[in-house]
Amino acid sequence: MSTSPILSLFLGGSPNFSVDGTLWLNIGDSYTSAEELGETTTQKQGPRNVYRAPTPNGLKPKDLIGVPWRVAFALQADGWYLRSDLVWNKPNCQPESVKDRPTRSHEYVFLFSKSEKYYYDHESIQEPAQDHTQRRKNRRSVWNINTEPYAGSHFAVFPRSLVSLCVAAGSRVGDRVLIHFSAPAQLVSCATTLNANARVLRLVKNMRI
Repeated sequence: MSTSPILSLFLGGSPNFSVDGTLWLNIGDSYTSAEELGETTTQKQGPRNVYRAPTPNGLKPKDLIGVPWRVAFALQADGWYLRSDLVWNKPNCQPESVKDRPTRSHEYVFLFSKSEKYYYDHESIQEPAQDHTQRRKNRRSVWNINTEPYAGSHFAVFPRSLVSLCVAAGSRVGDRVLIHFSAPAQLVSCATTLNANARVLRLVKNMRI
């Protein structure tokens, strides 16, 4: 298990990052397993070899690695301000064939800044209030957002509504918005709808963590 590829992008600061900007970082988690090279059969693909990476030092087989939090704490130690851990709850999550733990239906989106004071437009992402005395309230830290289908080869596409919230809260009109990796065109289009200066930041192709 290595978090160094993603950390290398942000440790020590980023030359593209403004003083009052924010970083919205989503990283999926995974489990460890014993090193194994075997054969499995699927209905669509038939027999195929499957390799499971060796268990990292300090962890046990079947441990939840905690990759998002390891990255978050490393960035915090480097000087980034860890401002919020947002839970992206997926009501339509994929089922898992597990019988010894709950099915995972959430990921984390961390809100970072490089300064104590930074731009954050809380009004732009307010949510309806339950209390009849007020119409809107500050957005809570659990976001219920369905995943979206995507016909391309990218297997982990962000929902456009998730991207819209981050862009709306974290940028003014005319600010430069950097979208990580080779983001699908639909996300770039979503960001440019809110901010005309949205730009894709091409990082290492096929980066694996």
